[in-house]
Parts: sequence; structure tokens; C-alpha cells
Amino acid sequence: MMRIWTTLAVLLLLLPALWVLQPARAMACDCMVPENAGAALEDADAVFTGTVLDIAKQPRRDMGYDAVILEVDKAWKGVDATQVIVYTSWSSCMFNFVDGESYLLYAYKSGENLEVSNCGRSVAVNTASAAEDLAMLGEGQVPTIEVDLQSRFSDWQPIIVWGSAIGGLLLVLIGVLMILRRLRG
Repeated sequence: MMRIWTTLAVLLLLLPALWVLQPARAMACDCMVPENAGAALEDADAVFTGTVLDIAKQPRRDMGYDAVILEVDKAWKGVDATQVIVYTSWSSCMFNFVDGESYLLYAYKSGENLEVSNCGRSVAVNTASAAEDLAMLGEGQVPTIEVDLQSRFSDWQPIIVWGSAIGGLLLVLIGVLMILRRLRG
């Protein structure tokens, strides 16, 4: 009888770990790329060129995402600040940003945030397709509102995430050990 209670206690303590460790939903990327820069400019909520200053991984239970802060060079639509944060989800539609690289981005609103995916005309500035789009877009506007968004990005974020995970596992382990000690004693 004691063995049954011990097994049941361990299973109940491990149940939350199964919930946390379950695989994320897989979602296919469904793309409809605008045929030219003019159509993309009309469809997008923000169009600008910018250089990546920082990338923050934002894990979530349903699907993680990258929050990317960019220094805006020129804007054609929807951006008037010198820095902007865009998001891209960890899915088959993820736009792969590289720290320090410059991009021509066609961003879309998702709630209050701007989101970029690999489904569209967003591309690194040093490509032939970017040169073609930039020629079609014409001269953009230099942003006029000076901002510093890097303070939103914390160097402590990975420490907090990992510290919380390790702390939670330690609490579960202590709970299991306490239950086993009581059952034996």
C-alpha cells in the first residue's frame, strides 16, 4: 500500500512537468507575397530599412518569438521613430534576423506590435531584390522622433528564465524527497 501512495505522489508531482514539456503546435507557413514593392507598400502597416541592434528570445508556452530592436535608417510608411521593435514567431514563417545586419522590412500589425515573417518581400538590404524594391519605393524619410528602446531588452532575461526553471525543478525535487521521507519514516 505504501508503494502505491509513493508512486501516486511522484506522478502527481511530475504531472506539471509533462504540461510544460509538451511539444508546441506545428503550423505551416501560408504565403501570399505581393507581386511588387508598390503592392507590398500598400498592404503593409510599416515599411522601413533598419539595422538590427539586439535580438531577444521570448519563449512562451504556445509559441515563442524573437523580439528584434532595429535602428531605423529610412521609412516609407508607419514608422517615425529612430528605433523600432518588431516580432517574428518561432514557426515555419519565422524571419531570420542576424545581429548587425540591415533589412528592408514590410511589417504588419499584430495587436499593438509590428510583426515580420518570411512570407512577403522583407529581405536583407544587400540583396538584388532589396535594390529593386528600394528603387521602386523611392527616397524614404529619415525618422524624426529620437528614441532609445534598448532599455526594454534586459541582459538578465536568460538568467531569470533559467533561474526560474531550475528553481521550479528544485522545488518539485524537494517535494518528492519530503514525501518519500514521510512515507518511509
